[in-house]
Amino acid sequence: MGEPLDLPERATPPAGESTLSLAAPKGGSRVPVRTGPGLFGLLARKLGLGRQGKEVRHRLVEEWNIGVLNRPIESLLDEDPNRDVRWLPAPAKGGSRSMPFGWHHQGQLHVVYRRTEGSGSPSAIARIRPKPEGTLKRSRMLLEGEEPYSYPCVVEHADEILMVPEQCALGRVDLYRFDEATSELVLLRTLLDLPLASPTLFRYQGTWWLMGTSAGRADSELLAFHASTLEGPFMPHAMNPLKTDVHSARPGGTPFMVRNHLWRPVQDLGGEHPRVRINRIVALTPELFAEEERPVLKAMAGAWCGGMRTLSQVGAITLVDGLRHAPRPKRHGPIGHLLPNGRLRK
Repeated sequence: MGEPLDLPERATPPAGESTLSLAAPKGGSRVPVRTGPGLFGLLARKLGLGRQGKEVRHRLVEEWNIGVLNRPIESLLDEDPNRDVRWLPAPAKGGSRSMPFGWHHQGQLHVVYRRTEGSGSPSAIARIRPKPEGTLKRSRMLLEGEEPYSYPCVVEHADEILMVPEQCALGRVDLYRFDEATSELVLLRTLLDLPLASPTLFRYQGTWWLMGTSAGRADSELLAFHASTLEGPFMPHAMNPLKTDVHSARPGGTPFMVRNHLWRPVQDLGGEHPRVRINRIVALTPELFAEEERPVLKAMAGAWCGGMRTLSQVGAITLVDGLRHAPRPKRHGPIGHLLPNGRLRK
């Protein structure tokens, strides 16, 4: 990370535009440099709101979508990897798709993901089957309820599709099996009587590992548990918490082996929007843990390039998610109605 910029006071730019003041040498003056209208200014113009950038900021919402990178996940370790992602069609207005994991069955790609809707209902786990030409078969809800579900980590083991979703509100980590005959999730057992954010299950050197962040410090405190079999019991790592770091603690996808090393996608949540790193694990035993922090990955190409938090390996392809900001869906009725001048009726 570089040194923080010491930005001097400057004249207020026109609404919808942004400036950056550069410090001049001693004895000189500080010169404001205009950097353009910025994201909110451009959206303001597109929506016909003139320079009402503040109004646009109030109405923007985060929209996440899923992309398919036709490259193996290890290709992202290259110095300048291919980032030409094929994004799925945009979600319905107000909705989002994120945190994708998946598998292939009889040549068909199956993707499970965190689904949110504009209605404000809790997030749920759904499945879609993208076709090569980009069209989608109708999504199917797999796990929903009064509490939110997310991050449906998938593991293929003994010819079965296993899933460990995040369900912190329930206070535990459960293991499910996907039943191909009924397209439903079957609860197998509880792995841990403790909530974990972004619970990531994987096997390494004959040991089953369950990594995630603590529910109370979901963005920064990494915990690990280990067991000799999937039946458990899962025991806490001797060094828990393994690390406390908002830039590299929370898991961000499927760990993978390459170059005789174990690599772990992680979420960097220290900035304005989520980003992803792929850290190299140097040591992982029930008593030891060490990893090398790697640089942040550059954004994927295309519309949803404003943030990323998941990389998921599915054979020779990689699933990713991406963020963009979209106008908030119009609300109807006297409260929240969008007036012709671009203002919201209070």
